[in-house]
This record gives sequence, structure tokens and C-alpha cells, in this order.
Amino acid sequence: DLGLGGSGGKTLGFLMDELRFRLGDDWAERGKGALRECWQFVHIDVPSVDDTQGSNRATGVQNQGGRYIGLTDATSSYNKLDSVLVNQLASNDQLGYFGRWRPDPSQASKIPISAGAGAARAVGRVVTLSAASNIFAGLTGAVEKLQGQRANEDLAWIQQKYMKSTDPDAQTLVMLVSSISGGSGASMVLDVADLIRGLQESNIDGEHTAAFLYTPDVFGDLIAQPGAGAIATISELLAALNRSNEPWTKEEWRIISGGGAPMPTSPGRGPLNLFPVGAKSHGQPFGDSPEDVYRGFS
Repeated sequence: DLGLGGSGGKTLGFLMDELRFRLGDDWAERGKGALRECWQFVHIDVPSVDDTQGSNRATGVQNQGGRYIGLTDATSSYNKLDSVLVNQLASNDQLGYFGRWRPDPSQASKIPISAGAGAARAVGRVVTLSAASNIFAGLTGAVEKLQGQRANEDLAWIQQKYMKSTDPDAQTLVMLVSSISGGSGASMVLDVADLIRGLQESNIDGEHTAAFLYTPDVFGDLIAQPGAGAIATISELLAALNRSNEPWTKEEWRIISGGGAPMPTSPGRGPLNLFPVGAKSHGQPFGDSPEDVYRGFS
């Protein structure tokens, strides 16, 4: 499971906590309370350190045994990351792509980027693309654990203990959790799903990922004009679905991956399945805050 941005990371924290609770003593006896390696949880966000912990929240993903991929550090600024991306694209004569949506550096530089994308999607995407190689390296590390002996032992134990039947040909399921509003998660959901497609050499099925996406009503008045960002995110994701039969080009893949990942050999863009998650179920609210929704969804 991948949690993107603050909402995705908080949801994964609740999900990991719920797993521990449901498995109880069996889980503790098997793994001495540690996260089993047949399930990998990865939180990707802009801040240099995980900032999802606090009141009414579960323990952070990394502190529960998962992986946190921070896309900035304490010295990062928007201008530095913008320069990284400009140089990266200029070296391949691809600046025209960036020019179509590049944020105004004089305005974007006002955002303290090491603390987040400031609910600005374009700023979050600059951070994501400038750190694409780091993201792919973190995903590769999670895959290596999934394919290790300990993960196979853990999976066999879970199957024997809790499952009546198993499918020997089953593929690893990859799920993403994010919001479609805001800056960090909404800006990276498409690009991260594309990077997962680059994991095919590791026998990870990146063609059939599922994205669970929190809709603007989850956040109420906490995000200014959340609907505008949501429309843009949904437009990008639907456009990606319409390219399901379109193969990748070297030029396009170099933009997305930063040159640090093998190009997918199968066609398609983004996640295959999109599941919107709202603040209510059958007309009944999950609770009074976004955290209540994250917990209910988990």
C-alpha cells in the first residue's frame, strides 16, 4: 500500500494499527509486534520528515515498521527544486513540457517547501518530478522486501492461519491512497502510479493498480477552493485512462522518471481503477473531521 501526501500517510497509519488490533496475540507471537514483510506500507510526502502524527491520529507509517520517502530536506527551497527540474529537462531538450504548467517561481518560492506543497498542485508536481529517482529507489526497496524469504514465510503463515484457499498465480496488489484536493498527494498520484509501472522488471504488476481518492467534502473548509484542484486531478486521471492502449515513448518516460527507472514495455498511464472516497456512507457521515474519515475507511 502507498499513502501519498498527508491524508494518504495518515490513512496507512490507521490501516496498520487496525491490522495489529485484528491479528492481536497471533501477530505479536509471529513477529514480536513488528510489521510483517509480506505487506509493505510506503508513505510518500513532500516534508523532509513524517509530520502525520498528532492527536486523533495513529502512529506514523515509519514508526510502525513501514517506509517514509520524504521528497525534500531541511535546506530545500522551491527555487532549488525548480532549478533541478529545469536542468534535468533542458539536458534532454524537453523544457517545452515544463513551460506549459510551470508555477511562477516568484510566487512558489514563498512556500516553505520542506513543510509541504502548500495545497498547490503544480508546486507539488515540481517536487515529485525533481525527486522521481528517489521515489523509484524507495519503491524498489519495498519490492525487494516483498520478494525476500522472510516475506514468503510471513505470507505462508498468514495463508495457513487465516485463509481457506489461496491462488498460487495471484499477483501482488498495489493500492494507492491520496486526496484529489490539496497539493502533495493530489499532485503525485498520477506520476507515482506511472513509476510503479516501471517496476515490471521486478515482477510487480503496475498495470492494475487501484487508487482510493478522498473527495473535497472530506476536508470541508480546511483547504481553500478544494474543488478546483480536484477537477484538475480528476481530469488528469481520466485523460490517463484514455491512454490505456498507448505505448510509452523514451522522451515521455524520461520526464516522468528522471532517467532513473526502466521504461515500461506495456501501454497505459496512471492507476487502472479509481475509487472516490467521500465524507459520508449511505448519507451518514464518518465523523466530524478528516481523521475520522481516514479511520473509517481503514
